[in-house]
Amino acid sequence: MPSGLALISVVVEAAQGSGAQNEAQAAQKLGRTVFLLRSLVQEQSWARAMVENEGALVLTGEEQILQVLDGV
Repeated sequence: MPSGLALISVVVEAAQGSGAQNEAQAAQKLGRTVFLLRSLVQEQSWARAMVENEGALVLTGEEQILQVLDGV
């Protein structure tokens, strides 16, 4: 499971029930930071729910990723 190996996960595109969605949820359960592209959050209800209820972040720029990695 790649989500267990990475410090952060960035999901670019994922349909409901997809492997990418499952990986994002697994990463979050492991305490990893999960970034979702704004377009994904706008188009997929599961992605909106992750942002609104589960603490996933909407990725707006690479600076966000660097900030998380600098804190490790």
